[in-house]
Amino acid sequence: MDKEGNMTYQKYYRILCACLLAAILATIVWVLHRCALSKEEVARRDAAATDVDWASVVDNPSERLTIHWLGMPNPGGVDGGWIEEQLEARFNVELCPVILDYKGYSTKKPLMFAAGDVPDVILENDPIVLQRDAFHGFLLDIPYEVLREHAPHYVRDLNDNAPIGWLYAYWNGRNYGLPTWQEGGGLSVPGVWRADWLQAVGIDEVPETLEEMHEAFRRFTFDDPDGNGVQDTFGFSGDAQSWWWASFQDIFGAYGVTPYDWQVTDGRVAWGGVLPEAKEALALLRQWYAEGLLDPEFVTDTYGSGKSLDRKLLNGVIGYRAFSAYFNYFDSSNPAGMNNMLQKLNPKGRFVPGKFPIGPGGRRGGRVWGKGGWIIAFGKHLKDQPEKVVRVLHMLDAMVVDEDLFLATKYGQRGVHWDYRLPEVGPSGGLMPLPPYDDANQAQQAMLRFYNPGENAKFYMKYKTQRKLDFMRQHQNPKWSLTDALGKPDVVPSASQYMGDLRGRQMTVYAEIIRGDKSLEAFDAFVKEWHSRGGEVMTKEANDMYRMRETIYRQVGVNPQTLEAPNEHP
Repeated sequence: MDKEGNMTYQKYYRILCACLLAAILATIVWVLHRCALSKEEVARRDAAATDVDWASVVDNPSERLTIHWLGMPNPGGVDGGWIEEQLEARFNVELCPVILDYKGYSTKKPLMFAAGDVPDVILENDPIVLQRDAFHGFLLDIPYEVLREHAPHYVRDLNDNAPIGWLYAYWNGRNYGLPTWQEGGGLSVPGVWRADWLQAVGIDEVPETLEEMHEAFRRFTFDDPDGNGVQDTFGFSGDAQSWWWASFQDIFGAYGVTPYDWQVTDGRVAWGGVLPEAKEALALLRQWYAEGLLDPEFVTDTYGSGKSLDRKLLNGVIGYRAFSAYFNYFDSSNPAGMNNMLQKLNPKGRFVPGKFPIGPGGRRGGRVWGKGGWIIAFGKHLKDQPEKVVRVLHMLDAMVVDEDLFLATKYGQRGVHWDYRLPEVGPSGGLMPLPPYDDANQAQQAMLRFYNPGENAKFYMKYKTQRKLDFMRQHQNPKWSLTDALGKPDVVPSASQYMGDLRGRQMTVYAEIIRGDKSLEAFDAFVKEWHSRGGEVMTKEANDMYRMRETIYRQVGVNPQTLEAPNEHP
């Protein structure tokens, strides 16, 4: 590089550093300013409704609006694609996508906002993130009546299928967006068994009770199910450090408990992990571990494609794994399906979907995330351009009722991005991505799902193959789905302060009790500790939010007969 070029480079480098420093300083100044205020002053300022006369807002369809849109994390996304062109032409908008990857959401997004670079539309990926952005004054509160007026079909669809999502957009007495929802999030997923192992040890039926499960685990461990003459197998393992998978969720579910969620018991909300039945489930797991049925590496084993639990299941170390009976795993046309992968390693090997084991009192089931999804929020600066909010609401509403628009924004252009799996059958044959868009990187570049992160019940079911629908009905019955009473555990306001610490402590104590490092009575000490270290505060907030849920439902027009049953502890 010549001298002039080097000077130019240094100049731009100094400018870049100055901009970055300014963003960091802006963040620090903003945080210090907020911290200097009393809690009462912060609450007073933030609870005040934004001064927008929504009744007088007029969206002129002939006026072209420029909309900066921060969609779901989309590494590699490219501006100006086919989907964007369709939306721009139909709704007379100029879309300017703000594209971040997953890391950027947690690192770059806060700096952008603190520096005043807040997009018009913001997809918030979690209630705790929305609460933070609302607290810092970045988001525009939207009255429910505005959403019902300008996105009536969307609101009705949400109310009928995932009304709990409204809690995700709620903070400090105000609504800050339009929740999305995921149809598949309400389906429970049982475990899988090595069918050839069951047969080898003389078990003809898939275990259906805790007692039958225990006997199968005993034989898997001691009766040489793989026939190699060596005692080198275990009944099962788990992931003691992944609360989101709710490790051993089927065992806890047999006692009516989801240990990392809010549950309703005797009309009040309580943390599942401190209920007496959680102790009963731990006692059983502790007994099975002492008998040698549980792989000692359950503390470090992990879920996920290619992770240790996958490898152990495929390589014949364990004969059962919870939370694994997905249709894709058993789809014979899927090369990455578990059965196909197993039979490449062992032609006689075969997996079979399991059943949630029945426990005391006839209870059974497993944790599910629930149908509530992300939240589509709006930058507070749109108080001066509320017509942009109305235009976006019209767009989102159209995606719910217009099947062609739904397909375009979710899957792209037929014949280019996707086609029917069986074209002569049509929708019931299912959809499949076309090359090169069957590659995740190419799909992200095409901006699939970027502008439509939600779901639609009617279309969701219509475009599933009959084989998948049959599998779901047989193995993923919604009555076995145990959902959080508030949708997500971290929806309570103090979750950012206490949840991470207490959740980590719970996982550690649970593992120590199961392994025998601590006595079973250590559970009682943990319960007291949990309440004293913030659990009591969160429990009060959880009950407040549970009562607020009914108020919100009335305001948005939820039909009480369509409400999903909460995870009610007997």
